[in-house]
Amino acid sequence: MHSKMLILQLASLLGICGFVDARTPLYVGALFEFSEHWFKDYTPFFPKIIEHAVKGIQNRTDILQDYDLQIEYGDTKGQNGYAATQMIEMVQGKDRPKIAILGPSLSRELIVTGQLAPFLKVIQLSCVATTATTENEDLYPTVFTVNQVPHTLDKLRVEMTRYFGWKLIGTLAFQKEYSTSQIDSFHKHLNIIKDADIELVATAIVANNSNIKYAIERFKENNVRIIHAVFSSTYAPYVFCEAYKQGMYGNSYVWILSGPNMYKDWTNKASLTDCTEAELVTASDGYFTLDYHPIGQTEVTTVNGQTAQDIWNDLEKQAQKQNLTLVTYTGWIYDMVWALAIGLNNSLKYLDQSGLNRYNYSDYYLNAITAGMKDVDFNGMSGRVNFAGTRFRKGDSYIERNKEGGNSRTYIASFLLDNSTYGNESYNFILKNDPWPDGWPLDRFMTKYTLISTNGVAFGLVLAFLTAGLIMSGAFLAFNIYYRNQRSIKMSSPVMNNVIISGCILLYVEVLLSSFSYYRVMKTDTCMIRTWMMAIGFTTLFGALFSKTYRIYAIFRDGRLKLKIIKDYQLIAKVGVLLAIDSIILIPWTIFHPQVMKEFSELDKKIENKNVLHYTVYLHCNGDYEVYWFGILYIYKGLLLVIGTFLAWETRTVHVAELNDSKFIGACIYNVVVICVFGVPLAHVLSVQQMTISFVLNSCLIIFCTTICQCIIFIPKIRNRNQVHGKFIIPSLNASSSDCSRRFTKNSYADDSRVICTGQNTTEEKSMEDIKEENETLRMQIAKEAIAMAKLRKTLLDMTGDLHIYKSNDKYVVFRKNTDNGLQESNVDFA
Repeated sequence: MHSKMLILQLASLLGICGFVDARTPLYVGALFEFSEHWFKDYTPFFPKIIEHAVKGIQNRTDILQDYDLQIEYGDTKGQNGYAATQMIEMVQGKDRPKIAILGPSLSRELIVTGQLAPFLKVIQLSCVATTATTENEDLYPTVFTVNQVPHTLDKLRVEMTRYFGWKLIGTLAFQKEYSTSQIDSFHKHLNIIKDADIELVATAIVANNSNIKYAIERFKENNVRIIHAVFSSTYAPYVFCEAYKQGMYGNSYVWILSGPNMYKDWTNKASLTDCTEAELVTASDGYFTLDYHPIGQTEVTTVNGQTAQDIWNDLEKQAQKQNLTLVTYTGWIYDMVWALAIGLNNSLKYLDQSGLNRYNYSDYYLNAITAGMKDVDFNGMSGRVNFAGTRFRKGDSYIERNKEGGNSRTYIASFLLDNSTYGNESYNFILKNDPWPDGWPLDRFMTKYTLISTNGVAFGLVLAFLTAGLIMSGAFLAFNIYYRNQRSIKMSSPVMNNVIISGCILLYVEVLLSSFSYYRVMKTDTCMIRTWMMAIGFTTLFGALFSKTYRIYAIFRDGRLKLKIIKDYQLIAKVGVLLAIDSIILIPWTIFHPQVMKEFSELDKKIENKNVLHYTVYLHCNGDYEVYWFGILYIYKGLLLVIGTFLAWETRTVHVAELNDSKFIGACIYNVVVICVFGVPLAHVLSVQQMTISFVLNSCLIIFCTTICQCIIFIPKIRNRNQVHGKFIIPSLNASSSDCSRRFTKNSYADDSRVICTGQNTTEEKSMEDIKEENETLRMQIAKEAIAMAKLRKTLLDMTGDLHIYKSNDKYVVFRKNTDNGLQESNVDFA
């Protein structure tokens, strides 16, 4: 009995041994950082995780039932070149050909070893590295990534942008491989998805911390509010410190970052920046991170028959026995082994009946295994593992909103792979918590422009003054036309007076256009029109006034009264010459550098709204090189005033008010110069924002100067319009006596009146006061003549001793006393 039992047990044992030995070993190389590099602190438990997964595979009868996975480990020491050397040595072991390589963990090591894999005819599986460089099919055709690398979050980035209705975005990355590779992948994805309707407004690659300022400035200048960024926690303090300084934070801005690169407590590094920790927390408040669940979140049974949490618990117990802590990568490491096993199992359908028994480094096996790996799809510890015909893990991801520098995170949305879809990617975006219940931020600020006009009260007052000035001009013009045949008005040249009033009206109209333009009553651009009217009005007013004075000056030049005729059309021609000079200045100004109505916008900082920017808009006339053009115009007008001052001074002793306006000219020039010296520079210095002050100042300067000039010139004419003058004796310019008088008859006009030297009075009837005044003047002249004759006699006697002079009737007689022959007389006619 006992012998039979022993035989049965021995047979059973031999059967088991035979079964085990019947399995073909498949050698797998594993490269990790077990020494020297800082990542060595996370790798000690990696072999136990892999061992646990291999045991689970061996318990399955439908996965590699005829094969046995055997793992050989190599230490990369965290060095790229050393990792490549270790990989080559593993593959070159001819007695144990490696059917696959697991690892390494670091991205820079994977970039090097991944390029060697296709030349070594071996596939490679990654479970930790986050680089997106391996996306390049030409360089990395045999590299499969089991962990959900950040660049596979591109679809989630797009879906989130679509969901919240954003179309304008910016991207920011640092000049690090993990960062630039992810951003480049996102850019490529945007180019592929044409229907995404997402526009990349601005992108920035930061070389070092000193360049962050310019990147943020670029986003601000381009009005970018939705920023997709990839940087590690190391650079986060510098980025958000600059964002704080430039005000790019709060509910108006959305920062979407890569979760795998952001760790908690990064705000503790505030001392490395110019900001405090509180400022960093404020600037980063509410930033979003896109990430994956390294451990499955559902109670779905995994490929080994347990839930994800059960597997975690088993591994955690083993780790505690060794005083180790499970890393977040545990689920991806565990699933990496299962993905390899299922991929190899899938490859059997692409191979002949020998399967993997005669595996070698050939294209035949490499192509079959690669095809089998792309068919991988299972529920693992980290969730659903699905390559969907690619080399990258497709799985669930999620969005979190971070508070307190990432120490507090709120689950916002999930991005789940549709379980009913195999071989094709299909995701469901599910919003769990709305981060903005009061309204989502917009991708670009809505701008509201408020056009500022002049103050209504100021506009009304200026309009009232302007109306009074225009009425006054109309009244003066009507008076000048109605009384044009009155002697006093006729003598003052009514035609030239009308020209003066026309100039005043032009200046008033310029103010009227300016008022309508400033108050937006009229939308037409009137800048150059107003400049033309101001220049022409000024020249017409003072040009006509100075031309009248020029006529008096020409008649009384050199201190002598001359017989000279200067008609009104000649004076108008002189005004035309002055206007032609204006045209010579204004025409090229208008053609080459015209003033145009421009808008000046200023952000109203008092109004805060997360979606609306309020701008205050000011309209003002501006043109290229306008300072120089105004300078030329002012110089010309200044010279014109100098000429007028000279004429007024030269004719100051001509005292007939009807003819001479020299005193009035002096008063006009004085008022204009005094007002303009203070007003014009101030008007040009005032800022655009001081629109009302500038408008009132400019308008009042023109209205006041024009009104004063009108009153000074025409009010005396109105006052004297009914006076009948009898005195027309005009002294010469040097105030010497003269018996010349000017005769004006009823039928004569001021423009062809003649100065006639006669001893007769005018034929007009004289008043008693005029006669008395004329008699007094004649007496004074006679007295002066007698005094002059006495001085002449005395002078002759002093010079000759015996030469005498006396007046006989209307002749002067000179005689010499001769003691021998009496008197010797000589008649001299001095008439």
